[in-house]
Amino acid sequence: MHVPFERVLLPPAPLRPYVSSIVVAARPGDTSTWARLPDTGASLVFCRQSADTSELLAVGPSTRARYKAGPSKPLFVRVGLRAGCARPLLGAALHELADRAVSVDELWGARGARALDELAAAEGDVGGVLRTIEKLLLEGARGERAMDGASRVGLLDRATSLLDGGADLAPERVHALAQRLGLSERQLRRLFQDEIGVSPKRYARIARLRRVLARVGTSSWAQLAAELGFSDQPHMNAEFRELLGVTPRAFVERRFPRVGQCGSIAAPSPRPPEAASARPGPATA
Repeated sequence: MHVPFERVLLPPAPLRPYVSSIVVAARPGDTSTWARLPDTGASLVFCRQSADTSELLAVGPSTRARYKAGPSKPLFVRVGLRAGCARPLLGAALHELADRAVSVDELWGARGARALDELAAAEGDVGGVLRTIEKLLLEGARGERAMDGASRVGLLDRATSLLDGGADLAPERVHALAQRLGLSERQLRRLFQDEIGVSPKRYARIARLRRVLARVGTSSWAQLAAELGFSDQPHMNAEFRELLGVTPRAFVERRFPRVGQCGSIAAPSPRPPEAASARPGPATA
């Protein structure tokens, strides 16, 4: 596989109750700095590093950006898991996986070792890798169907839709959100910790940051801060420094902080505008 590419695939019909997205990419020879943005989703990630080396990782939510310099993998497959489905499919509470990537043989034991053998046998064929991952997830989903998961997934869909849409979540609003969902505040916090891996407040902060990144270039920084719920631009700058390690302008201009290791779960950071009037696309994770 010598030609760089990236494709977002529609999950196969049997996986759609459990999978939110599938990204397949290959960027051989790319040595640029990569960033994994803060991300509230969990995923199963396959990386083929060489003809005889590959790995399958259970990746939890990322509460802060991480950066990596070096070549990308010859083949990268990221399967995003729906909130409420990730915990039973991966076999771990999501807060245990926050800011971590765990090999499936460590997480699943013998089943994980067999999965790695099957993926190695696919020899980097994208179709073979995807079929193997689909089989693994459907095996795990048999246990999910035996559980009463529908109400849990429905609650999380409602809660995350509100927060992704910009619902205010000041501390006193956590209680209001819980009431709206028919839960106690303690139940809501426990639901987020186990099924998403971060608190409702942290989820809201990450969602707001990603809304800013999706609109870079459409308005001034001060206007974005005002429209997206920050008290002022310095408040937004402080949030960028905490979650991304740099100011908004530095991030867009790719003036990243000192590069640290982030394993093989990075994704490319957004390109800076080519001209002052250019409108960059949303950052990816």
